[in-house]
Amino acid sequence: MIKAAFFDFDGTLVGTDYSGLSVSTRAALAGLRARGVSLWLSTGRPFYEVPRYVTGEIEGVGKLDGYLCNSGSWCVDASGVFHSATLEPEDVETIAAAVGRGEFDVVVLMPDHELASHRSRRVRELEKLVDLEYPEGSIEDVIGQPVLQMCAFVDRGMDEEIEAMCEHVVCYRWSELFCDVVPDTSGKDKGVLATLDHLSISPAEAIAFGDGGNDVPMMRVCGESVAMGNGTPEAKAAATFVADTADDDGIYKACVALGLIDDTLGLC
Repeated sequence: MIKAAFFDFDGTLVGTDYSGLSVSTRAALAGLRARGVSLWLSTGRPFYEVPRYVTGEIEGVGKLDGYLCNSGSWCVDASGVFHSATLEPEDVETIAAAVGRGEFDVVVLMPDHELASHRSRRVRELEKLVDLEYPEGSIEDVIGQPVLQMCAFVDRGMDEEIEAMCEHVVCYRWSELFCDVVPDTSGKDKGVLATLDHLSISPAEAIAFGDGGNDVPMMRVCGESVAMGNGTPEAKAAATFVADTADDDGIYKACVALGLIDDTLGLC
């Protein structure tokens, strides 16, 4: 029996339309909640980047039970923050030095604000992809500040080099543009496990929905997992079920196929 569901945001809860949640996605969330399933967002975004139509009241659903942000580095529910992790200061300094040498650009995500070291072509491409604009600032300004996550705009293959130059980071990727750099005490898997412990729910009683490489860890720790049809090969290989795309009612159809909700919309 599924008691908790974790949803990635970009490419999962929403596809190419960032104007709001689709009718079918809201129906899926409402159907899960009616059956007593705890509903959680699990995203690489910081909380302040998540649109209000997800963090506020959702029509027919109410508010989600909580939010796992910054790839599991910041987890919060109505009781407050119950799990958090920040990059080690030495690792922040190491990455900042590489950025200062012009090796790559980063977007730095902190608890209450963010900045881009340079709004380069790749950064602007990400802004268009996720419907955001990052303020540009000096990488030196983040030294000594709590950093939950960095997005390093490097090619595949450089992820391992960033891990090697630092002491306590792990890199995940859901885009060809960049990789997420998070503390090795973080990751969506650790955020999910901290949440399940917080709720006294077994991993076997949880389901994860995602589409990217950074979703793979949480897929592997949950008893059930769904990869969206628009997902990466890594996500599809890790999932126990592959759905239609986020733009083609993928969450709703997967929930019906898995027996988690009834087909109230007649889409299946």
